[in-house]
Amino acid sequence: MSTKTTPHKTLEEVEDLFKDWRRTGKSHKPVPRRLLEAATGLTADYPIPAIAKRLLLDPAILKRRALAERAQPAAPGSTAPAFFELAIGDHGVDYECTMEMEDRIGTKMKMHVRDVRSLDPYEICRTFRSGQK
Repeated sequence: MSTKTTPHKTLEEVEDLFKDWRRTGKSHKPVPRRLLEAATGLTADYPIPAIAKRLLLDPAILKRRALAERAQPAAPGSTAPAFFELAIGDHGVDYECTMEMEDRIGTKMKMHVRDVRSLDPYEICRTFRSGQK
């Protein structure tokens, strides 16, 4: 799998790329890596069965590639989570915190805690990302 970033494409754009590739008569050869990477890149926005049907790909193979790509170690310097929200409200003496996290393989955690004055969000995130229980 490539670690270089590619521009975000829609399902329709990737479908057109596959149609062009098939029209050139090279469809008897393996699908080019750039097309496979474009297809797996769609899995963040579209369901795998829908992608496979539109692109005429095997859904099991597409799913396996997408999971393998998500499990790849992050590129150096990109260890920050894609999304992290820490909302702490001040309602008199009550403190609340809502945290939502998702790791590279799709494991999600959502927490809503009241009276969070002793909560350490950094430690919670570090523990979640390291896979400790």
